[in-house]
Amino acid sequence: MDIRIDASKLGLIAEEKFILKSLELGYDIFKPIASYSKCDLILMIDTNLYKIQVKSTYSNVKNKPNNYHISTNTNNGGYDEKDVDFFACYIQPLDCWYIIPYSYVQNNQAINININNKDLDIYKNNFNIFNLNINVKSRYDKYSNIKKLVANDYDNDMTLTDLSIKYNISVRTVRDYIKLSNRYKNKKKIATKEEIVELYINQKLTMNEVAKKLNLTLWTTRKLFKKYNIKIRR
Repeated sequence: MDIRIDASKLGLIAEEKFILKSLELGYDIFKPIASYSKCDLILMIDTNLYKIQVKSTYSNVKNKPNNYHISTNTNNGGYDEKDVDFFACYIQPLDCWYIIPYSYVQNNQAINININNKDLDIYKNNFNIFNLNINVKSRYDKYSNIKKLVANDYDNDMTLTDLSIKYNISVRTVRDYIKLSNRYKNKKKIATKEEIVELYINQKLTMNEVAKKLNLTLWTTRKLFKKYNIKIRR
């Protein structure tokens, strides 16, 4: 039997799902008493408070199976930065969340989510986003804060894998963010033959030590030895 549930009940289901998930993660969560409040929930982590507006969709855009449209329209237009810090968007067909800061949406009256858009990976099922010190009230470029955080952590010697886990994004996306910051190329520059000869031949370092000194993987170092025709010691 096909049971149809009206939109208000579907919204309530999404809200309760968010509450349950937050409690499972150990967050404190509160509901405003007044029904006219523009935020649905207040999330408290340590001493920080975040105003959450829960949104949901139960179907994709017609003829666009990878696209989901979520309205952020109110009777008075879109939301203002004083009303909400994060939109918690529940995509029911995929049973997943996109936790999106206000700075991404601003006063637009809809959020369009394409699940193939890698720039949105940072927000997908990422309930740790509240701990990343993102300036949610900024009007910067949509992704500039995330890119800056990733690049700074990379400069502090976090690996691509560690960054992928911390920010809940793919290693490929991490690499793209670092490249956009013009740091990946500088940090991973190819060593010259003269540099390797100086370390390996003149200073008599081991191949492992050469790799570490030049900030290269051992695999890359071996390839460079072969490329430059440097004879490996036995």
